[in-house]
Amino acid sequence: MQVELVDMVWCSECGGKITLEKVEKKVNDNIVEGSMKCRDCGIIFEIKHGILDMLCEIDTELADEIEHWDAFAIGSKEHPAAQDLREKLSLLTYDLFVRAIHKYLPRKDSVVVLEVGCGTSETIDLMRLNEKKVIYIGVDVSMRMLLNASHRKRTDWKVNLIRGNANKNLLREDVIDVAVSFTALHHLDLEKALGRISANLKENGLFMLHEPNRVNIFARLGRRFIKGFFTKVEKPLFPVEVKKIAESCGLNLREQKGVSPIGQFYTYFVGILSRSNPTLVKMIRAFDKTVAYMDDFLQKTPLGNILAASFFQLYEKVATQ
Repeated sequence: MQVELVDMVWCSECGGKITLEKVEKKVNDNIVEGSMKCRDCGIIFEIKHGILDMLCEIDTELADEIEHWDAFAIGSKEHPAAQDLREKLSLLTYDLFVRAIHKYLPRKDSVVVLEVGCGTSETIDLMRLNEKKVIYIGVDVSMRMLLNASHRKRTDWKVNLIRGNANKNLLREDVIDVAVSFTALHHLDLEKALGRISANLKENGLFMLHEPNRVNIFARLGRRFIKGFFTKVEKPLFPVEVKKIAESCGLNLREQKGVSPIGQFYTYFVGILSRSNPTLVKMIRAFDKTVAYMDDFLQKTPLGNILAASFFQLYEKVATQ
């Protein structure tokens, strides 16, 4: 946890000011072991392995999420072929994220980036903002995922990891330049999460998301027939419902597009096969180039947005008068 984070967080339980209580181990400006304390309610938040733990209350639904993602962090059963496809789609999305930052924040030399539901923080490796100074804050409920994220090394970023519930108040208002969420919103209370993201953003700050579309047929099959493929809590979203709630939270939609209309379905299909019949995966991968061609063609047509199994949206926080 970087020293700069101390002035950006507040108590997740009462919204009070929290201060650095104890530093047991520090490497340069990175606090590795220690604790923070809320001045108002007295709650202690531990810092372990450089991760600030702000997860105080765990109900049944949250416990299910934690169990699922902790198990995923220990060892996913995902077939290497399915993982390869998923990573390619991730690169497409992060390319959209980076282009948007350069387009809307071209003159900012430094940015504070918040990732909601960061998991293992692939963003640290995949978001190529080499010419900007970045303070990164990743929030997730799974300590095991965050421990994996802590091993990512990027010397030009100041990386902060928080174990916490993104439905709650974790950060102060008006401290974030760019918030991103990669397939995490449908695990959260949409209204609460978007409300917090909007409050955290500075005026004209950006919020970018990539979410599975509720029309995704293969995702429905996975939820219905494959144990452990999804969590019990998640609720797939339609782009229009995200837009409606985001606008009520003071976020204006600037861009929207479907992502990989055929490739995403294909990835889900391969992912399902990798769990039920791995021997068929290599045969299916023979269609990679055909799928890529169809994706590229459809992406340039209006039909691509309609058929897309996932969607990208870019919002800007409305400036107050």
